[in-house]
Amino acid sequence: MRAHILISKVHKWVALLIGIQFICWTLGGVIMTWIPIERVRGEHNIAEQPPLLVEAMKLEDLLHKIGNPQVVSLTTRAVGGIPAVVVRDAGGIHGIYALETARS
Repeated sequence: MRAHILISKVHKWVALLIGIQFICWTLGGVIMTWIPIERVRGEHNIAEQPPLLVEAMKLEDLLHKIGNPQVVSLTTRAVGGIPAVVVRDAGGIHGIYALETARS
């Protein structure tokens, strides 16, 4: 008999906690529908990266150093604030390599 009362009390408190969480989750979803989706995604916080200029000789040297893979694309980007080149081959990303560059 005591186990039944204990289980009943535990069930009541667990249901209350889950119910409160469900209500908060639902209210959060309703509020998110009122806010523009760009703001919800945080697109207003994305900073434009200035283009990176890379000398062709540096790219040739880089490809020579890494063994001249069958390159599909080269993409410049800053990784941790350091200018780098992402080298993709037919199998995916071959590697990300730091470069010395001049910003425009």
